Amino acid sequence: MPFSPDDFKTGGALQGKVASSLLASRDAAAALKPGDTVGLFRIVRELGRGGMAVVYLAERADGEYRQQVALKWMQAAAPGVEGEALFRRERQALADLRHPHIARLLDGGRGEDGRPWFAMEYIEGERLDDHCVNAALPLRERLQLFLQLCAAVAFAHARGVIHRDIKPSNVLVDADGSVKLLDFGIARLLDQGDALGDGAYTPGFASPEQLRREPATVASDIYQLGRLLGCLLSADREELATLAQPTVLLTDTAAASGAIENHRANLPLSLPADLSAILRQAQAELPGQRYASVDAFADDVRAFLAQRPVSARPSTAAYRARRFLQRHPLASVASVVALVLLIGMATWFSLRLRDERDLARQQRDRAEEQVRIANATLAFLREDLLSAADPQNNGGRDLTVRETLDRAAEKVGDRFADTPLEEAAVRLTLADVYQGLGELQLAESQAAAGVAAAARSDADSAHALGEQIRLSQAMAVAFQRRIDDALAILPQAPAGDSGDPRLEETYVRAEMLRSNYVLLKQQTTEAEAIAARAVARARRLKGEEDPLYMEALFYRATPLRLLGRNAEALDILRQVERFNADTHGEEHVRTADIRHLIGTTLRAMGRSDEAESSLRQVLALRESVYGPNHPKTLSSQRELATALQDLARYDEACALFQSLVDHSLHQNGEDHRNTLDMRNNLALCLSRAGRHADAEREFAAILAIAARTGSSASAQMITPLNNLGILLNDLGRHTEAETRYREAMAMAATQLPAEDWMQVALGAGLGAALDGQGRCADADVAWEAAEALLQRIRQPDHPQAQRFHETRRQSAERRAAAGHASPDCAAGTDPVNRGG
Repeated sequence: MPFSPDDFKTGGALQGKVASSLLASRDAAAALKPGDTVGLFRIVRELGRGGMAVVYLAERADGEYRQQVALKWMQAAAPGVEGEALFRRERQALADLRHPHIARLLDGGRGEDGRPWFAMEYIEGERLDDHCVNAALPLRERLQLFLQLCAAVAFAHARGVIHRDIKPSNVLVDADGSVKLLDFGIARLLDQGDALGDGAYTPGFASPEQLRREPATVASDIYQLGRLLGCLLSADREELATLAQPTVLLTDTAAASGAIENHRANLPLSLPADLSAILRQAQAELPGQRYASVDAFADDVRAFLAQRPVSARPSTAAYRARRFLQRHPLASVASVVALVLLIGMATWFSLRLRDERDLARQQRDRAEEQVRIANATLAFLREDLLSAADPQNNGGRDLTVRETLDRAAEKVGDRFADTPLEEAAVRLTLADVYQGLGELQLAESQAAAGVAAAARSDADSAHALGEQIRLSQAMAVAFQRRIDDALAILPQAPAGDSGDPRLEETYVRAEMLRSNYVLLKQQTTEAEAIAARAVARARRLKGEEDPLYMEALFYRATPLRLLGRNAEALDILRQVERFNADTHGEEHVRTADIRHLIGTTLRAMGRSDEAESSLRQVLALRESVYGPNHPKTLSSQRELATALQDLARYDEACALFQSLVDHSLHQNGEDHRNTLDMRNNLALCLSRAGRHADAEREFAAILAIAARTGSSASAQMITPLNNLGILLNDLGRHTEAETRYREAMAMAATQLPAEDWMQVALGAGLGAALDGQGRCADADVAWEAAEALLQRIRQPDHPQAQRFHETRRQSAERRAAAGHASPDCAAGTDPVNRGG
């Protein structure tokens, strides 16, 4: 179903004097007509209009490909008016928010008369509440759609954007059943306190503080999410119409006097008690009584779906017992046994009651502390970060993101001199932002300062926060290839339970990273053991229906794959994939990441046809979300090319590899490490395709670049030399192949672990080269050494082990056919190989 005009109504949330001011100040401008062009787009028809802009359905006019967009056109022509500032703010917010459940910004600019415009994703769908009621969706499906919306809003909050106008007409469900959040027309990057934003709201969905003309915060969006959740839980259209009505209409006189009616949560009838409690907490009148974050709100919804206790209700023994029994229903034949168990448990629960009450008080204190830290962080971002970015404070010059961050970061120490806990939280935010910008040394220094600030605080949560910051610091260090330093920084988990859930979660994440970093040191067995500990700790802390547990499982899959335990890895990845698809949706980027690994695992298991199908789906999704040149998109293209190569579809595979080479040449230059890796993959593909001359030219180019850049003896050249040896053996040039293999083996002896798989591959290649020369005794030495190492590092059923033995078997047959004196000598084998 296409949009109704109200769905695209721009500025519809602006009320009273704000809208009147914008309407009075804008220039009279002729509306666009069908056939007019704006940038690369041709206007088709008008979708809707508001006080600030008009939204048109438009299509590409350059003929390159077909694409429809929703084009938003500023009505006021004079630059500098308040409406333009709001319009540009929305455009910038969309540019910063790339998320599968947020309508994407596609293009933007200014018309010939200076009016700004932007084109965003055009979505054909219906409002979320209408979709739930019209389709009579079950409760679970409605809540899962709501969780998609929560993910989008939490993503925006993590990047400092508050939507401020979350309502049914701004949330659509597209044809694929995926939620899309629209209209950031009155969003603010931070709590700016300007007339444009603070007077803008939609009656019936505005929070009490918005009605009081106070600055909106994260809590305001949480309130609106609660109102929207109540609407989409409506039993029928009549109840939906009732719930969507304004609960408070604030007149200008009442606002001026500070008067406001008591806000009460609008709840659907016949809701489960847990859902009613969740809605009441989300719609609490005071911001401090609501959930501390959107993630906390979503966690309670997930707890309800999993029949776990929700934080919105008192944690009594009876309540927890009921939830336990709901999760683990007993068969009727065991009812008597269950009664006996419950009587025994009642005594245990009563002994724990006082401890549970203490825990509830601690949780409230922690929530208040989180709100205090969040408010301090927002104030810093508003008063320091945003102020630094204001052109009025910089002689009219727009600063870059890096310059803005640097100026704001200089003020952190002075601003939070007496509040080290808040300083630590802000330092963590800055460290993460710098890391996202690729400024790893600055990220490391901010994290180190944050750890020091946390150590100066005597707050109960300071130690947990400090350990969390050390995680960020370790990641920044590891990205600089200082793996040993990163391992030294990571928090060290105790053998038992620390007793602090926040610390326990940090320890799980630390073990995940430790497993990954140990894996980079080629210590695969140890990495798998560490990942297994993280899985056990996450299970003990969260259970098996929690995202943290699934993430720990995900980290364990990679070392299992490298150990050749692909069936176990595939089972884990399938489990994580199902969880993520149920939680985030089939088209979520995290689901795509998991399916990418499933594809590579299937390929390693020799199931390349299944791998191809999976990888094609992932590649299409990543291209649509990230674009064609993002590293994740390119990684999927590379894996797909390798799967096609395994299927002997060389024309398709080599074309994909050539595309990757061309991209890296354009992006990085011919001397870059990534370019050499891509050329090595292309050369191997050409060799397998029988295009030997083309393959040899690629290998010659790789060797020439390595010689020019001084990297001829680097570990990076080991794989190209191995693959060049394969080609030379195929061409019958066994003496040259031997030379290349011995070069590579000399490098591997000093630059690779003694038990690295590449040592086996090189030994097999050398054995084949010696076979080809009829040097049977020397060949036997090479083969036996390679097989002895293989038996130490791979299980017999590992695909690499099977390929090695198949190669030796072929060698034995060729020796016998050639009639050599040694029964193990033959020429022309196809030794073990691998891509770069």
